[in-house]
Amino acid sequence: MEKFMKFLNEKLTPLANFFGRQRHLLAMQRGFMAMISFIFIGAVFMIIANPPVTADMVANGGILSIFSGWVNFAAKYKMVILIPFNMTMGMLGVIAAFAIAYNLASSYKMSAMSSALTSAIIFMLTAAPAGYYALADGSVASMMKTTYLGSQGLFTAIVVAIVTVEVTRFCLSHHLTIRLPESVPPFISETFSLIIPGVLNTIIFFGGNLLIQAYDPTMTLPALIEFVLGKPLGGLCNTWPGAIALCIISSLFWCCGLHGTMILMPFTTAIGMQVATRNMELVAAGKDIIFQPAMFGDAGNLLGGSR
Repeated sequence: MEKFMKFLNEKLTPLANFFGRQRHLLAMQRGFMAMISFIFIGAVFMIIANPPVTADMVANGGILSIFSGWVNFAAKYKMVILIPFNMTMGMLGVIAAFAIAYNLASSYKMSAMSSALTSAIIFMLTAAPAGYYALADGSVASMMKTTYLGSQGLFTAIVVAIVTVEVTRFCLSHHLTIRLPESVPPFISETFSLIIPGVLNTIIFFGGNLLIQAYDPTMTLPALIEFVLGKPLGGLCNTWPGAIALCIISSLFWCCGLHGTMILMPFTTAIGMQVATRNMELVAAGKDIIFQPAMFGDAGNLLGGSR
């Protein structure tokens, strides 16, 4: 056993240290952690809108009748109660794009807030570009599709956050910016210095989206990113062999005194959140949840109290 533990320490510890110190993975970890408070807020209103008993159970009388007020309130105001849920869980992609870019820019000693705002705006432009649609009454309305603003857009948020920060860093380090005289206040100079990087980021993502749609009108950049990144990671995290393997790997890291769950977080969170969000949407619609292997991975990590 001693030889086995020595082997684990020699082989896994350097790997874990790399994952724990790599700035992009670290920014992803911290960005995902920033979503937790919003997830809890959404979950609270989800619970309020979906009491643990049904109207039929209450009607049968007995102790469950104490829930009658809650059941009636939820039935009457369910759509209103779910608005905070939709505006938190339905905006996880925006939150991730902002938070990941903020942490990555901080690691480079760049302006974290400006980088985070740039990432969030570019993500919105990429994942939910507003379009004009003619309505039946002859008027025109500006609308956007919200499909990729939530957990389904997490992979797009990761790509946007990393690329926008790296493009901005490249421009700043190569002086591809608008430079004002030194007499100008720093906060104004900083604002102007980000114009060229912002334009380049817009061209990369908005232009990329247009090129993809010109080639295949049914495809978008978020859908392509989801296919390229989501499909392989889904096969790793949301299949029985993959979920079991991840539990084993996480436990092995813990055997070496390393936080296995945090180390694997950049690779598992996006898929896990997509699974959880889909089930929350089923609950909100009054349907039964669907058990998926990714949920087993979370349960396996929780068994030893590792979270």
